[in-house]
Amino acid sequence: MGIFDEVKKKATEFAEKNPDKVEKISDAVIEKVGDAADTATKHKYSDQIAKAEAKADDSIGIEKA
Repeated sequence: MGIFDEVKKKATEFAEKNPDKVEKISDAVIEKVGDAADTATKHKYSDQIAKAEAKADDSIGIEKA
C-alpha cells in the first residue's frame, strides 16, 4: 500500500468517525473558496458562485444541521 493509499484510508476513517467535524470543515472551506471567487470576480457572478457553493455542499453528502 502506497503512502497516498494510507492517507486516504486514514481520512476516510476520520470522516466516518467524525461526520460533524467534517461537515464543519467542509462548510468553512466551501465558504472561503466561494468568497475568494466572488471577490476575484468583483461580485459579478455572485449568484452563480452561491449556486456552486450549495452544489458543492450537497455533493459532500452530509446535511447541515
